[in-house]
Amino acid sequence: MFSSRLILPLIASLISGREVNIIHLSTQCPTCAECGFNYVVGSPDDEASHDRLHAEYQYGPEIAALEQIPPFQTLGVLTLHLVDQAIPQAVRRNFYNVALVACREIGGPAGFDGTVNEEEQRLFVAAEGRRAVGMVLTAADDRFWPLAWKSDGSMELRGKMPSTHRGQKIARAWIAAEYRRRGLVFSMVRATIRLFACNSIDLGWELPFTESGARLVRRISPDVFWGCRDPFTLNEALHPRPPGKDT
Repeated sequence: MFSSRLILPLIASLISGREVNIIHLSTQCPTCAECGFNYVVGSPDDEASHDRLHAEYQYGPEIAALEQIPPFQTLGVLTLHLVDQAIPQAVRRNFYNVALVACREIGGPAGFDGTVNEEEQRLFVAAEGRRAVGMVLTAADDRFWPLAWKSDGSMELRGKMPSTHRGQKIARAWIAAEYRRRGLVFSMVRATIRLFACNSIDLGWELPFTESGARLVRRISPDVFWGCRDPFTLNEALHPRPPGKDT
């Protein structure tokens, strides 16, 4: 599937009767290797958008609605806020942008849009002032696969069938670039576990993991843990394709 950023210049060029080099056009629409935003080089509007979105990746998006949710804990100069179903939907929707910044960098669905659903989503947000500098998204699930870490860092299945108990899982975690390598995401997950009044071994983790996600899970649960997702995603996580391998 072609991006509209490629198709639209192509159509305009064909209408004007000029020849178009598609490869050249595609090289002028790079994806930022850090923030994940795709933009047109040389376009003032696109480059301004990239500057704004890259700043959100670097320092976290500014969300005025943070002032409407009292913090439940502090971490140094940072405050932790819980966005759950007790918060009015009009306020919750303001936090969609935090998930969107993470989505652009990590890929996959944003995962949170502020609506109430059967997954009982909760968004834990770390903030400095009005900037959301980190998030941990949790949700309820009823499919927990027993997994264990192998010595080479890969995972193995410890049972043929999942547990169907209903419990909480970490669905996604993200920290703004400027705030990484400070142990913030670890502290946020620990705060989440305390708020749920559960043990770390009882918590599920949504598959698949990024490299940094796998390190976090292994730090929290160094031996065995619960993995959550459908059988296909489980198999993909257990048997990842080599880099560069086509699907």
